[in-house]
Amino acid sequence: MKSFIFRVIILTLISAIFLGGCGKEENSMTIASNKEEITWQDLHTDLGKEYGLVAVTEDMIYGCYKENDEIVIACQNKVSGNIEKVRAFSDLSYIKNIDADGEGNVYIVGDKESENVLCKIDTAGNLQEIGDFLLEDTEKAINIDLRGIKVDSEGNIFLWYEMGILLNEIFDDAEEDVYGMVDRIYIMDSQLNSLFYEQVINVRGTELLNFSLNEAEEPLVIVNDNEGIYIQRIDRKEQKLSDMTRMDNNISTSEIVGDIAVTENGFLFCQGNGLYEYNEKKQDCEKILNLSSYGIDPYGILYMGMDDDKIEIIDNYGNDDNSEYVVLRKGLNEKTVLTLGVMQVTQNLEKKVADFNRSNGNIRIEIVPYYTGENGFEEGMEHLKLDIIRGKAPDIIDVSEIDYAVYSDKGVLADLYGFMQNDEECKMNDIMDSVSDAYEISGHLYSIAPAFQLYSMWGSNMVIKDRHGVTLGELIQILEESGKSLDAINGFSADEPVLTTLCTFGMDEFVEWEEGVCNFDGEYFKEIVAFAEKYKGSYEDGSQSRGIDEGRIVMSVGIITSVADYQIQSKLYKNDFAFIGYPTNDGSGTAISFRGSELSINAQSEKKEEAWEFVKYYLLNGYDGQGFPSLKAQFEAVMQKAGEADFSIEEDGNSYEVPKGYYTDEDIELQVYAANQDDINAVRKLIDSAVNKFEYNTEILGIIDEETEAYFAGQKDLDSVTDVIQNRVQIYLQENKRQYYLY
Repeated sequence: MKSFIFRVIILTLISAIFLGGCGKEENSMTIASNKEEITWQDLHTDLGKEYGLVAVTEDMIYGCYKENDEIVIACQNKVSGNIEKVRAFSDLSYIKNIDADGEGNVYIVGDKESENVLCKIDTAGNLQEIGDFLLEDTEKAINIDLRGIKVDSEGNIFLWYEMGILLNEIFDDAEEDVYGMVDRIYIMDSQLNSLFYEQVINVRGTELLNFSLNEAEEPLVIVNDNEGIYIQRIDRKEQKLSDMTRMDNNISTSEIVGDIAVTENGFLFCQGNGLYEYNEKKQDCEKILNLSSYGIDPYGILYMGMDDDKIEIIDNYGNDDNSEYVVLRKGLNEKTVLTLGVMQVTQNLEKKVADFNRSNGNIRIEIVPYYTGENGFEEGMEHLKLDIIRGKAPDIIDVSEIDYAVYSDKGVLADLYGFMQNDEECKMNDIMDSVSDAYEISGHLYSIAPAFQLYSMWGSNMVIKDRHGVTLGELIQILEESGKSLDAINGFSADEPVLTTLCTFGMDEFVEWEEGVCNFDGEYFKEIVAFAEKYKGSYEDGSQSRGIDEGRIVMSVGIITSVADYQIQSKLYKNDFAFIGYPTNDGSGTAISFRGSELSINAQSEKKEEAWEFVKYYLLNGYDGQGFPSLKAQFEAVMQKAGEADFSIEEDGNSYEVPKGYYTDEDIELQVYAANQDDINAVRKLIDSAVNKFEYNTEILGIIDEETEAYFAGQKDLDSVTDVIQNRVQIYLQENKRQYYLY
């Protein structure tokens, strides 16, 4: 039986690897934040338009946007920001690509009556339609698609196409009439007379990542294949591709965000939150900076370039949905730099760091990943834990994946209530009562997130009969009264996931965190293990809707993240529906868990007040529409919207109501719309009843999972297994306390 804990770790590792970078990361434990350091300084200029495509020269930005159903090209001065020339194209349905030469002539590839046309706007603003394209060797080609255009100082035009061609024209072993994709670079003169073309075969693991001109106007291609990345130049005199230069560094192209930009030394690319340069001569990949530290979203970048003293970026991350021009130059740091330690950064948190850094003129947040790809995930986790108890952790810590409760009374994390007492923007009573009740430890709040979700159990009220908050014994009795077994509960996935779910829900029932003691050899824990051993149902035993209709399923366990989730479950149970809650010795059986990044402040930081400014900002602005907001005002707005219909307006002016939520399985498709007040009130009541915290403690659950395997396999009796679990967890808790006192 594969361990559930193992699968969770593997999924986390995959996510962390996606966000990793090539080359060496900064050591997260030695980052300085003094004001005397030389670092990149950023200047953001709002361009006043939202561009879809841009071309950049030394002095100008040429941007394409749509206005009044017309395609428009604007010529905008970099220094002043003034738009000097505008040209509209009423006869083009869309523009595929643009480029500009050093003199200021702009070349546009557009679609006119389903044909590609090349237009030129000269420096005087005159428009010349150069004409359609006549491409060589395309008689049998299919799916011809233009991907890019480049123009050199002599007016030569380079067109990058992707197309499908017959593979037997390339490979002797290919079958007839089988097509494969290739990338072709057509080299033409200023009048579109074709000189020659070169191609990269985009099959069998090979892919053209980028075509561009370097500083010497050499056309070059950057290609990825099964062995990694290589560069080839197009020799215009010899009309052929040069020998390839293979990159020594292992750069995973699956992790690259957006386009690759050619630089004087090699190429520039974004990987996760990082901006990197590969130096072709040095055969070395170097991380330049974290984009979010300078208010830049890698997913919105339209252009980036780099020379000796500056980096230029144009992105669609500006205010009022306008594009912006960002210039980064080295200079003396004038901001207070705070570090934000994470195991793996979520896209929402990364975006909010960028937003905060854009809006705050005095503070800069630097994300510090503890899992970097060079160390193991568990090693990174242990390193972060040690830094926390040593007082050497970053100023702000994402504790979403950290078992921090064992340190809660040791003064390692700051009490957030202390900051809220004198803060007019965010006070203690602004937080949802259920969130406070679940996450308070002895009257202190050590972490917060912008959203939460609910874990509970629900089902047919004919079976539940309005009972809410039951013990495991009472739950079994309720099922027996209805002639049902444990398998009539849908949502557990059999064996240890049942145990994992129940223990995660009820961890506080077994552990006294402040005292460092546990109770895993008592009768209640034994009941849970026995329950998990008997349960044989799963998600895979047919659809939930059919199981409910046939009476095989009378209860379900799962997550409620919205009023729409409640409406869907109510429909599945034919409106004969009630919440009973997970079995528990104490409480309602409905638990709360933060959704997204859960932030704490390092109590040993010298910049706790500044750290609170970001934590507050994230709390106030980090809700992304998923789950329920942790703040009362935002929660009330979400509840109100749940009862309001959403409409979408079509191009013909007609409108239709948009569903609030969807559910599908192999037998049914459900859509729910605006909720009635009874549904909204039921969700409010459910949230008010939740006082427990759904907490995933990796270490303890790992011990439970490992030791109970012998019981599930019939190799050990229950008492001996729970005795071992009790001893191992107690040692773990004592070791954590001992580790704290050592430092």
